[in-house]
Amino acid sequence: MSDDDPGHGGVGGRSLAIWLRVGVGLGVVGAQGAAAWRSPALSAILAAEAAVLLVAILLMVGVVVFGSDRACNRVFRLLRWISGRAEPPSPEQ
Repeated sequence: MSDDDPGHGGVGGRSLAIWLRVGVGLGVVGAQGAAAWRSPALSAILAAEAAVLLVAILLMVGVVVFGSDRACNRVFRLLRWISGRAEPPSPEQ
């Protein structure tokens, strides 16, 4: 592999793309932290946003683990719709 290859030129043999994702993620978290530090009201809003997201994730996981087959299928359809993936063909087709 050459040093010019963008996929293999990372730190410690890791891919550059991984480090870019980590950097973007840390930038987002750092920006939210800086905004929360600057304004107490914004801190409360960001905490409420995180709580709502956590409740939604736990609700979906709970439905998948403890729900009926129909509810579980609906959760997976919702997740496929959110991610933009196509619906798999039904068994009747």
